[in-house]
Amino acid sequence: MNASQLMEKKNWTGYDEITIYMAGNIRGKKACEVLEFFNSNTHYVIRRLIEVGIKCKVLSPIRGKNCDEVTGIWKNKHSLKEIIARDEADVSKSDVVIIQTGDKPSDGSWFEFAYAHYVCKIPVLMVAPLRKSGEKVSWSNEKATFIGDTLEECVNWIIDYWMAR
Repeated sequence: MNASQLMEKKNWTGYDEITIYMAGNIRGKKACEVLEFFNSNTHYVIRRLIEVGIKCKVLSPIRGKNCDEVTGIWKNKHSLKEIIARDEADVSKSDVVIIQTGDKPSDGSWFEFAYAHYVCKIPVLMVAPLRKSGEKVSWSNEKATFIGDTLEECVNWIIDYWMAR
């Protein structure tokens, strides 16, 4: 099902508020680097959408987490099962999912992609320059609603197409 069919099915044209789930690979990175990456991108998305009059809420798998500034290790008191349950619930509450690391997704990002696409039937956008150029090809090239070179391109897709601005 493409984005146009989803818009007709869910009647999601021209409204002024959106919830976005920001996914991305965190494997092999220090926790504080991941927090900075997600927080910086979240602030960019919110600022950009507010500039054009769209209220938004951004959810992500690092929401509410912090790290030990010295070691860069996650301080997490929850089990993997609890973390996945919250991520699933967050994707379910969202209108759009952005996979920020589409050329190198993690198992979690793939799961969030599949859950959004097959279960929630919401658009999945990918920041994936290698996929966009055709250098990297897989199922996600066909199943992603939109593939952009940058986060900015994905946000512009939300503004121009999804939100019908």
